Amino acid sequence: MKWIIYSLLLVNLVIFVWHYQSSDSGIDSELAKDSAAEDAVSLVLLHEYVKQSDFDSPKRNLCYSLGPFKSREQSGLAAKIIRTETHFEPEARMRKDAKRKAFWVILPPAESTELAKQSVTKLQKMKVSDYFLVVNGEQKNAISLGVYAKFESAHRRIKQIQAMGFTPRVEKVNLPKKEVWLEWAKTSEDRPGKDMLIRLEKIQKELKVIERACS
Repeated sequence: MKWIIYSLLLVNLVIFVWHYQSSDSGIDSELAKDSAAEDAVSLVLLHEYVKQSDFDSPKRNLCYSLGPFKSREQSGLAAKIIRTETHFEPEARMRKDAKRKAFWVILPPAESTELAKQSVTKLQKMKVSDYFLVVNGEQKNAISLGVYAKFESAHRRIKQIQAMGFTPRVEKVNLPKKEVWLEWAKTSEDRPGKDMLIRLEKIQKELKVIERACS
């Protein structure tokens, strides 16, 4: 009889364990489903957040710029015409981001400051006054003999210094170029028409209308 009782107890124990594991498996499955659902919601919310962030991000203010003018007097005349004939309110802006080519005449860097000063002394004896000694940078101990807008002018300077027994050279450089532009906020159809540009070019030739970030 005892072995029958023990057998029944063992069967009941196996059935209990089997039910317990099945219950846990169901719980794990439900938890996995809930987790996947939460991940899906998070992805959707992130997508919406990115879209909303793009919508809310500040836009760069753009302006129309008309120019370049060589002087404020010219830009003032153009601004008066624009204000008279349109609803634009242009303001003159001085810009230095343009570059102009130039030619730099120099005596190449000496091996030491003392040798450079000897050249300076010789230039002084030759009555040369428009020079200066470069004291730092890549051209340290060189002697600058002038920057010229035209190569012909730089070439004449080279010939003059060569006649004194020196060996100058010329280097191409880019210098800041000051330009005056008229600027106004960009809205729909706020560009000057072709007829107006033709009249404005009587004040300054080769005018351009460009879009840029407002100053």
